[in-house]
Amino acid sequence: MSYGQSPALVAISIKAAIAALKGNVMPQLISIPIPIADFTNLKAGENYFPNLNEQFFAPNAFEPCGVNFTAPQIMAQNKEDVK
Repeated sequence: MSYGQSPALVAISIKAAIAALKGNVMPQLISIPIPIADFTNLKAGENYFPNLNEQFFAPNAFEPCGVNFTAPQIMAQNKEDVK
């Protein structure tokens, strides 16, 4: 069985921090579901991808919070995009 926090937590945290800095009232508790998986509900090509090459980069998405960075968007960034 695997319990793991989503990589999208970083993006959600940054989005919340920016909202707080802009003066928005923030809740005292933000609950993000922890993904749970075990061998009985994993499917090749859906939950794991045995044939990916070393160039694969996973996107970060958490739809309920409006956070969705696709792999092409992330990989298209370059040093000029960083200010």
